[in-house]
Amino acid sequence: MAKIGAMIKPCPDCGEDVSTDAQACSHCGKPVSRPVATTAKVVFGIIGGILLAIALMLLSGVKSMLKRLIWRTGRNCRDFAIR
Repeated sequence: MAKIGAMIKPCPDCGEDVSTDAQACSHCGKPVSRPVATTAKVVFGIIGGILLAIALMLLSGVKSMLKRLIWRTGRNCRDFAIR
């Protein structure tokens, strides 16, 4: 059963109708390639997740560094504010 929103396009090999969700043509068996946009979304999603994880690690490192600095000096957070 096809998903809602699936489109039909002709097979480049035999010309019969093939669903865009199909992995191969049901008539001749030729593999149907995935659209580039779907692959690009997956790649950008993975890269975005990695960058987010790096940013969170950096922010948590800065926070712990400030906590240690405040604990060692006994000063208030406002003493370290940039003016």
